[in-house]
Parts: sequence; structure tokens; C-alpha cells
Amino acid sequence: MQGGTHSVPGGLLEPSNAGHAGIHLEDDGGVEAVPGSVTSSEHEEQQQVEEPPLVPLEPVVILHEPELLAVTATTASISWPAAEWSLPAHDDPRQTAFQQGVVYSLLYELQVQQVDLGPPSNTASAEQLLQQVYPALNSSNNWRSVSSVVGPMQVPVQVTMLRSGRFYAARVVATATAVVEGSQQPVAFAAATSQVLPFRTLPTPPGQMQAPALAQRARNALKLKWNVPDETGGEAIQRYELLVTPQPAGWDGPPADEQGFTQVYVGDERSYKLGKLGPGQRFSFKIRSFNVLGGGPWSLPSTFTTQASVPAQPDPPVQVASSKDAATLQWRPPADNGAVISCYQLEVDDGRGGEFRLAFTGLDTQCVVAKLQSGLNYRFRLRTENSEGYSMWSTAVAAATAATTPGCPTGLAAVGINRSSVTLTWQPPSSDGGSQVLAYQVQLLAKTKVAAAALGSDWVIIFDGAAVATTFSALQPGCEYMVRAAARNAAGQGSFCMPLRLTTAPDVPLQPPKPEAEAAATSLLLRWAAPQHDGGSQVTGYKVEMRCSPDASSSTAAIGPQHSLAIPEHFLNIYAGPDMCVQVTDLLPGTAYEYRAAALNSHGAGPWSVIGTATTLPAAPLPPPAPQLAACSSSSLSVTWVEPYGQGSPVSSYTLNMARLGPVGGSGSGANGVVHAMANGTADGSGQQHPDSHDDAASSCSSGHSADKVRWETVYTGPLTSAEVRQLKPACRYMLRVRAHNSIGGSNWGEALTATTSPAAPCQPASLTSTAVSSSPAAPASEGDSSESGLALAPASAAEAGAGKRKSKGKSKASVKDAAAAAEKRSSKVAAVANVTAKGKPRKLGLKDHVLSQLPPPVSRWLRKNSKYVKYGIAAAAVLAVLVMIVLASLGSRGGDAPRGGDAAAQAAFMQMQAQQQMQMQAQQRM
Repeated sequence: MQGGTHSVPGGLLEPSNAGHAGIHLEDDGGVEAVPGSVTSSEHEEQQQVEEPPLVPLEPVVILHEPELLAVTATTASISWPAAEWSLPAHDDPRQTAFQQGVVYSLLYELQVQQVDLGPPSNTASAEQLLQQVYPALNSSNNWRSVSSVVGPMQVPVQVTMLRSGRFYAARVVATATAVVEGSQQPVAFAAATSQVLPFRTLPTPPGQMQAPALAQRARNALKLKWNVPDETGGEAIQRYELLVTPQPAGWDGPPADEQGFTQVYVGDERSYKLGKLGPGQRFSFKIRSFNVLGGGPWSLPSTFTTQASVPAQPDPPVQVASSKDAATLQWRPPADNGAVISCYQLEVDDGRGGEFRLAFTGLDTQCVVAKLQSGLNYRFRLRTENSEGYSMWSTAVAAATAATTPGCPTGLAAVGINRSSVTLTWQPPSSDGGSQVLAYQVQLLAKTKVAAAALGSDWVIIFDGAAVATTFSALQPGCEYMVRAAARNAAGQGSFCMPLRLTTAPDVPLQPPKPEAEAAATSLLLRWAAPQHDGGSQVTGYKVEMRCSPDASSSTAAIGPQHSLAIPEHFLNIYAGPDMCVQVTDLLPGTAYEYRAAALNSHGAGPWSVIGTATTLPAAPLPPPAPQLAACSSSSLSVTWVEPYGQGSPVSSYTLNMARLGPVGGSGSGANGVVHAMANGTADGSGQQHPDSHDDAASSCSSGHSADKVRWETVYTGPLTSAEVRQLKPACRYMLRVRAHNSIGGSNWGEALTATTSPAAPCQPASLTSTAVSSSPAAPASEGDSSESGLALAPASAAEAGAGKRKSKGKSKASVKDAAAAAEKRSSKVAAVANVTAKGKPRKLGLKDHVLSQLPPPVSRWLRKNSKYVKYGIAAAAVLAVLVMIVLASLGSRGGDAPRGGDAAAQAAFMQMQAQQQMQMQAQQRM
């Protein structure tokens, strides 16, 4: 293509059909003639001259600006499009033929360099940023190649190892090469450069700084300096923060952190002087910098020491021993102020106030100064030395050499001794050693084990003073001790005198150890050991007291009569004797008890031991009380019961048993829910309690209703304290009993309850038959009583109803007398008709109606009609009965309650009177 522009994928440049003449671009943008281009006037001359060799034409390459795809603090992603190229035009046939064997290729190279600009502007546009970058690029040529590839870049180039917050310029350089066919040496042409791409990496907080350096050191101060961090994060450093450890003495600034570092400086300066320090002290420092994005990491610590000083003035030496010609002194090292003490110097005068002379030099802190004269007071002084020089001399101290230690005191005696104290006296020693006795020291040694436990097994100083008598009051009764005394003067303490043995007066024993307990359900076995000391008199016995724990007494207060130990206000004595164990019985299961023991000797009882606590093992619950009837109907009974005492384990469930006793019958039967309690599941006529060992007794209901002769059935099992028994028969008697269960087991059966369901209305009769007509009117039993009509109604079967129709005429001819007799004969069977109102609804029966329903019908009707007079008669009978009882009581006191002898008539009259009295009282109660 003549003079055209070609772009070959892959960077290979194929030869074109351009002419043999053309131009190419240089780096400075100028234009020059291409070798091989000739004019028409010179053509003929050149033909006569030898033709020069042909070379590949240089392509013209045009590069586009690279593109920034992404940038971070340390990386940038850059890509660029393929370059456009073309060959210059020419008209040389030879060149055209030569170009057919030339292969071109392009080598792309991505170059980047950092540009140092001033503080960045957040509002600068890309053009303004480019205008700032170009001048900086003209003054530097620090391009570095980050990628080289033949052909255009298919994927972006990732530029790494950049610095955060810095300005960079990127460009693409393309170098064209040509390879002539048959030649292995490529021909390289001038490189083409794209437009510069300026960009900036993201700024970050500063990097880690170098450790602070020491700028100046003094005895009481340290001056530090530091440099700007190597990595500022691309933003200007705003301030620095300096920490130190340990905290300087007297520091009143911020407190130390968890690592012990204290903040001493915050600011933009690059040096700081920390004052008010002590000489020779060691401190560690660390620092970090801040920019607008925050603080960088802490530097590594650097440690410096303040300038050392001479040691501090030492304290005066102390005399610890002396003899006639020597004195022993010792001292404490003073503060070295940062430099190790190298030696001590001790000087002494001549004993007469003259000049000092050197008596000792070295590192020891004790010195024996010998070759002294006796009887003189010498003065001593001390100083120390380190690498910085000598300290000041200490204050001079005096020491005498003439005196020796005194002899031992004489006449050591105990003038008063009791159970816990002793008064000792002694006399001064016969020789004071040439120096006045200043003080005495008395020591005591415990020989008895219990005394050694209180004072120790070594000699104990009990007195140190100038007096010649002392009283010590920390002794144990009945114990043996040894005492000794020594005198002390300016020369020291003399030897001890011979020890004196003494024994304190006996007393009551010490307290024994806390008793140990072995628990059972209703007993505790208590064991204890002998006291550590018998008080100086042999133990003769022990006493033990016990009580129910105050916390447990409240939980056992509602279970009936309690053991006397349940009283928590005081302990009760349960044992007194020589043994060291006792078995306490008749306790409550699952109950906490407290106990204590004391030892006895001839002087009395010792203190009580530590109170022990033990809990008896739990047992099965106590039997529940008899159930209470909560509601009664003709087909159900509702009962409730009280939770019994669980005996150490809470009650978890209950079992309710029921026995069916049959329909109500006899004068002694209850009705309408009348209940009778039966102990342990029995309710016989005698009222005695019989234990129930069987849940179900295979026996029919009898009149005695013993618990072991009735058939029990379980009607409820669960945690509730109430139950309703349904599907029962009306006017029937039932027995109910309850037992409780806990984790240990089940209790005995509690007292049984006998209850009677309420009567119900009779079933609907199949038919009615007229049986009799009364000849005389009768008084009604109650309102709506069917007996007022004089007719007795009884249910009849269907067969009887048919027969009644067929024989109705025959029955109507029967005499009135026969009908009355037949009605009177069946009056007891149809007495229930009196309990029905005129409307046919069941009448609500009270206690009076219930009693009258149990009597024969003629007696019942007469009592209803004459109830007023019956009441008066019953009252008179009661008064008469009381008088008879008084007479009988007086007769019984003289020879018996009933007539005796052979008078059978009198005895029969007496029995009849008693029977009438009982009947009258029962009738009065029923009314």
C-alpha cells in the first residue's frame, strides 16, 4: 500500500508496496532524506557508478497513551493499545523487490519513574497534574523498565514496589526491528515513545520510624532526636509521639500504659529533652509519627542512661562488736548514682580527738579495726568511690574498746505462777565487764507439745529491758517451760544463766476436734478425738450436745409432735461419759442436725468443739392424713388431701385407692356424702386401727368393711393433691385412702375415708298399678308427698300391666279392708314415693328427712304430724335420763351401777331403762 499506514497484529511488520522514496520521524521531530532517493538529473550518472547495497526501510510508528486501570498504595495496573505503523514511499524497483524479504517486529517496553512534586492538591485536574509532571520529567531521566513484550499487551501490566502517596509517570516505548531474509542479524530502528501517563498511588499512615537517638546526656536529663520516617505515606508528617519506661520519679503527666510506657512528648519537633531524672538511671524510649491518615507503628526501643555521678553520702558505720583492742563496724551501701561502687574507705582518729587515718579500704561492708587502745572512745567515718569520684564523708560515729561483755544474771526465780502467766525476778551479774549493764534479755522455751505449738520450738525472747523483773502472760495451763536470762552492756550481751524449769497451774482441757458423723435414716453415729491438751489434768470424760439445725427446724415444724432436738434455740445434752463415740437414735429422716463435744477433767469442762453438721438419710414419706370430701354427687366423689412430710426427699406423686362397699343400708349407714375416717385403711365397728399390707384384697363387701377384706382399686396416680372419682353408683358407700411417694419409695397407706354418694331420682317406671285405697286419711310426710292421696304406687312389669287390665274388674270388687291390709303390707317398699313432690321432681332431703326415712312408715307419719310435741317429750326424756344417771352413779358408788343379787326383775328393769335412754338421745339427735 503506497504511503499507507499499517498495523500488524503480533507486532510483526510485513513489507509493503510503497515507493522507493520516503521519510521517517526522528526523536527531535525533524525530517531528513532517506538514503537511496535520487533526482532525475542524477539518475544517469548513478547508473554509471556502482549501485550501493539496499537496507530495510525504517517504519513510522505511532503509539497511543497508556491507560491506568487501577491503583493502590503500592501497585498500579496499566494497559495500552497496539501501535500504528507505516513504511515511507519510494519508486525504486530494486528496493521494492528487496522489501519482499524483510520481516518487521515491534518490542513494547513499559517505563515508570517517580516524580518529585510539591504538596498534592486534591482539586487538581488531570491536565493540571500533567503540566506539573512534565517540568519535573525534563529535569530528570530516571525511567525504569517494568515490562517488555513483543507485540501489543494482551493483559494489563501490574506495576509493583511503588511507594504510597507518591506521583509517578508511565510511558510505553516501542522499538521496531527488521530481519532481512538470509541474514540472522536484525536491524533496529529508533524507538517511538507514547505520551506520558501521570498518576499517584494511594496515601497511607506513616511507616515505622528509626529508634530515637541520643542527642545530649546529663546527670538529670536526656535529650533525644529523631528523623522523619523513611515512608511518610505520601502525606506530610503532622506530629510525633514519644514514650519512655520506666516512669520518671515525681512524674505528674499521663499514666503508664499496660506495657509500662509513659507518654512524655507529643508535637511536631524532632527533638525533646526529658528532665528531672536521677543520675545513672536507665530509660527506654520508642516513637511513632502521625499524618492526616493516622499514626504509624512504634519504632524499636532505644535505651540510654543518664550521666553517672559520685555515690551518695553513706550512713555512719555501726559498731557490732568490740574487744579490748579492736572494734567491728559494718555499714550499708549507699546509692551508686549510675556508676558501680569500686571501694569503701574507713578512717579512724587517735581516740583523743586528733586527725583521722585510713583504717580500711575495699569492697566489704564490714571491717574489724585492730590495734586499738583500750578504754578510749574512737571516732569512725566512711566514704565511697566510683568511676565519677568520691562521695562525701559520713557523719563520724564513736565506738569504745575498753569494756567486755557482762557476766550472767543471778538469782533467777519465779515468784508468782498461775494458769497463763508467770512473774520472774533476777539479780544483776557479779561483773559488768567494765561497762554499765544497759539491759537484760529473758528467753523462754516451751517443753510441752501444746505450748510449743503456740510459741514455737526455739527459745523466744519474752523480755528485753533494763528492769530486773518481768511478767509474761501468754502461757498455756498445765504446761512445762524453761526460762533463762542474760545481761547486756556497751560491749555486747553476756552469757545466759542456767535455765529455770517451771510448770503452769492446770486448767480445763482444750476443745476436742470437730466430731465426725456417720448418718443413717433415723440415727447419727458421732465420733471424736481427744483434745490436743488435757489442761494439765487427765481427761475423765466427754459431753455431747445436739440440736436440730435452725434451717431444718422450720421445714419439720408441721409434721406432728417433734423430737426435743427440733428446738433450735439451744443445744440439748445427749451424752456424758468416757467414750469417744455415741449413737443418737430416734431422729427424723432427711433432717440436718448440729452437734458439738467438750472434754472434762477434774477442773471442769473445756470449751466446746467446732459445731459439726450432718444430715440423716432420707426415707419414704409419712402416711398422708385421711382425705377430705370436697364435693359429692350421685355419680362422683371429689376428695383432697394434705401433702405429708417427705422425710428428706420431696413428695413426687400420690396413689389413691378406692373400695366399693355397696348400697346404703341399715340405720348406721351414711348418705348424701356423710363420711367416716378409718385409720390405716380400716373402719370396723370397734374403731381399732389395722395396718393394710395389701393393695387389693379379693373379697366382697361385708358389713364390717375391714381394709384387708375389701377389694381396693387404684383410681388416681399423679402429683396432684386432689382427685375426682367418677362413674359411681348413687346412694352407695365407698372407702378412699392415699399413699405418697418420693425418690426413696412409697409411704404406708393413710387413714381411709368412707363416703356415700348422694341418692338420685328413681328410674322411670314401666307402668303404675292401683293396689289399695286407705280407709282413713293419713297426714302427709312433706309437701308434695304422694301418700296424701291414700294410694300406694309401685312399678310393674309389662306382664303385670296386662294382667292388671284383665283383672281390673275383679280388683275393684275387693273389699276396702283387704285393700287397706295389702297397702299396709307394702308400705315399706314404696316409702320412697314420699320423697317425690306432687310435680314428680325429687325432693331435697335434709338431715330430718333422712332420719325419718329410716323409720317404719306409721312411725314416720306420726312423728311428722306431732313433731312439736315430740320435741317437748324428747326434752323431758333427756332431763329424766340425766336424773336417772345421777341416781345410778350414786348407787354404783355404794355397790355397783346395776342392781345385784338374785332380783332378776330389778335387773331387767335397769337394762330396759338404759335402752330407752339411749333411744331417746338418738331420736333427739336425729330431730
